[in-house]
Amino acid sequence: MAEEPIKVGAYLRALRLEENDSLEEIAAGITTVATLSRFERGETQLSAAVILKLLTRFDQDVELMQQGYRTLNRENFFQQVDRASVDCHH
Repeated sequence: MAEEPIKVGAYLRALRLEENDSLEEIAAGITTVATLSRFERGETQLSAAVILKLLTRFDQDVELMQQGYRTLNRENFFQQVDRASVDCHH
């Protein structure tokens, strides 16, 4: 089974919400609020340079992002399995 590509925008959104940061705070000096919002929703792409600048706002680098994304994905997977098993028992 092929590994799903990392959805960087969704990951950055999760970090931003976890830190209770606004779009304005994270985008400041890097990109526009509208572009960051569209990126978080998967509606646009950003250059690697912009993504790296955004990651530094969270004291993250690419390796930490990959580890965090895998953890996030694993938790979502187990939540889906739990829901599916509950649905099967009804």
